[in-house]
Amino acid sequence: KEVENILVGRPSEIDTTVDFPKERGLGKSILFNLFLSNYAFSQCASNGNNTNDEYIGRVQLQAIDNTSGVGTTSTGYSDFTAISTDLTQNSNYTITVTPIWTGPIYSEGYAVWIDYNQDNDFTDPGELVFSNVPSTTSPVSGSFTVPATALTGNTTMRVSMKFDDIPTSCEVFTYGEV
Repeated sequence: KEVENILVGRPSEIDTTVDFPKERGLGKSILFNLFLSNYAFSQCASNGNNTNDEYIGRVQLQAIDNTSGVGTTSTGYSDFTAISTDLTQNSNYTITVTPIWTGPIYSEGYAVWIDYNQDNDFTDPGELVFSNVPSTTSPVSGSFTVPATALTGNTTMRVSMKFDDIPTSCEVFTYGEV
């Protein structure tokens, strides 16, 4: 067999056309999808530039009950990808985000994304699983259902809190944390 063309698709997928030699009587092409695993791709950058006044103090989802302090958020971005929980397709879950204010209480907007198709972005339909308009409510919670089409395996979730606005998935903002 000879690989004629490799066409790059989504970052987690490569489409390959294999042409079988005509002398073997096959003379046709077959399209294969090759899925790469254990290949490192990074999501778009997002962070708050200042966490002196507010930051995400706690995130709860199933087995995740992660508390963090301002020391882990000095850049407005904290990486907790070593923490995980199991979610099941077609099941409903509640996520709770608790802000911490170091002084006056400010109005915060929230958003949570899950990269269900594991293509290393949070922009596909249905990947925004929770958002909350700016408020001083603490904590905030929202429910979502994992779609039947969600891929199984390690999947990234992004939680973002932004002063006075709902954050977008790939945004650098002045106050808050991702």
